[in-house]
Amino acid sequence: MLRSKLLSSLATVGALLAGALYGCATESTSASDYKCTPSTELCNLVDDDCDGLADEGSDGQPMTRSCSNGCGAGTETCANGYWVDCSAPASSKEECNGIDDDCDGVADNGFECAAGEEQVCGNNVGTCREGSQRCDDDCTWRTCVGGVEPEDEVCEGFEDEDCDGTVDNGCTCEDGETRDCCGGTTIACDNGVWPSCPKPPDETCNGIDDDCNGTVDDNLSEVYLVDEADGGEDDCAHAYTEAFLTPLYEGDAAKSYSFYLLKADGSEDRDFFSFTTFDTTDVSCSSNTYECFQLEVNLTKEPDGSDLELCVYDLGSPTSSTACAAYVDKSCSNQDGNPPNSVTMNYEGGCGFGDDDARRYVVEVFRAPGATTSCDSYKLSLRWDADAPQLTACSF
Repeated sequence: MLRSKLLSSLATVGALLAGALYGCATESTSASDYKCTPSTELCNLVDDDCDGLADEGSDGQPMTRSCSNGCGAGTETCANGYWVDCSAPASSKEECNGIDDDCDGVADNGFECAAGEEQVCGNNVGTCREGSQRCDDDCTWRTCVGGVEPEDEVCEGFEDEDCDGTVDNGCTCEDGETRDCCGGTTIACDNGVWPSCPKPPDETCNGIDDDCNGTVDDNLSEVYLVDEADGGEDDCAHAYTEAFLTPLYEGDAAKSYSFYLLKADGSEDRDFFSFTTFDTTDVSCSSNTYECFQLEVNLTKEPDGSDLELCVYDLGSPTSSTACAAYVDKSCSNQDGNPPNSVTMNYEGGCGFGDDDARRYVVEVFRAPGATTSCDSYKLSLRWDADAPQLTACSF
């Protein structure tokens, strides 16, 4: 009796252990009711289908199933309750071949483009137009075709040729636009840039700002001289004491001087010059004879013109203290029988030893009535000569 109860208890425990191991169960607590209930075999170390084997397939071998990765499909096996050893292709270093070698879902990534790929290129800004380009076999983009590419900007005022969204950027002017330069020349805008103006003309004595520096008649050529300081005196007394010309000797060739009739402030100017004449024949003639001297002063306007005049003052002996206001004689162009721009003065001297026939003269140059220029250049020519000594008085 005791043995029978012991065997019954062991059977119940065995049934419970079998149910726990092979997944079969029953709601009954009776040992005879613990039976395996088959289900789909899973990879879990349990005999789900109650055939006495765990994790086996229909062929009794370990379970297998399909698997895949980004590179393709394969088969994997159940081992120790886990799916392992998927036979899908392994990834490799990406190459330019149109294939996703590294199995990341993108072909030819890491290159400029994927071989055979196409895209829109360029833009529709300014004069540009979109085109298309294809990725070459070396995974680089071919040249954009069918579009209009950017070009150098043309400075015409209305097109954006370099397609950056700004018309004529980088231009300082529009092609064809002109600008006046100093001296009356004209330059034209070239490729959006102003060329340099020619060198300004030299300043000339004409009352005009020839070199366009804002000052009239400055920096004049030193070929011409100004008889007084820019802001200095320009009267006869000044010439008598300071503005000396080279002395004239009887029979010498004429002496010429070039001057500007100019004041720095543009006001009316009058030039005065002092010079002395000397007799050189006194030692070769008898006393009590006459010498007939002639002074010729000519004024030439440069360029030619007749809007300047002159007067000549005879102040007597160089040793006298005669002032300009008390001149011995005076003669002016266009007066006293003189033509425009020229004066001839005669002097009757005596023949004898010494310099008794030396004379001091002052010449004055001024603008003729109605002249309007503020600066004039001119040339003075002076000559002192005499006839041969004679017994009779001079007949001028």
